[in-house]
Parts: sequence; structure tokens; C-alpha cells
Amino acid sequence: MGFDSHLVDTRGLYLKAADAKDGREHSFVVYELTDKKDMLPREILLGRIRVKDQNSVKEIDTMRLRLSLDGKPIKGMHAAGVAGKVKHRSVPGDSAQAKEFLAAESKFWLTEVDLAKLVK
Repeated sequence: MGFDSHLVDTRGLYLKAADAKDGREHSFVVYELTDKKDMLPREILLGRIRVKDQNSVKEIDTMRLRLSLDGKPIKGMHAAGVAGKVKHRSVPGDSAQAKEFLAAESKFWLTEVDLAKLVK
């Protein structure tokens, strides 16, 4: 996803799949620069993942989207398939898929989250 520095720290909130109405794990992470005197936020990463386990076969569907601090999509990654054969596809920040994902996750975080169930 482009976070290739060992100097990056994270702060995030997560909602476990068992606590989400849609059965997916959701995450909201802010990456920070830690190589400076002051900790400065760098980017936001939204994510959601669904893992279905049937007859010892795990199917994975995940989407991650990088955002600038002003909320504009930068780039995403969609991965789906059976564990061990997951196909990864880059998603441009200005694509319809990125915009739909951002709208859905924004709605989710603003209206559907039980704050008591969030994990840091």
C-alpha cells in the first residue's frame, strides 16, 4: 500500500466482524510520521474485510483505501478469492469503486458503529 518506511507508526480503531451488522471487520487507521520532533498525521486508511469459512475453505474479500488528510481518495486495493489464491487489484482513487467504498464506509462509521464495541 505504499507504507514502506520503518518510521511509520499507526493509530487505529477497529470493529470486529462479530460486532458489525454486515459481518465484516472494519478499520480506520491514521498513519503518522515518527521521524520528526512532532508526530504529524500523514494519511488515513479505511478498510473492511469479510472472511467466509465453509467446509475448511476460506473465502476472502477485502478492500483498503488510502485517503489524504482532507478525505480525498489516493489509491485502493481490492483482494478477493479463496485463501492461497487471492487476486489483488489496484483501485485508482478517482474510480467509481473507490468513491462508492468511501461513501459506504463514511456512512458506516458515522451512523452504524456502536462506539462501545470499538477496539484500539
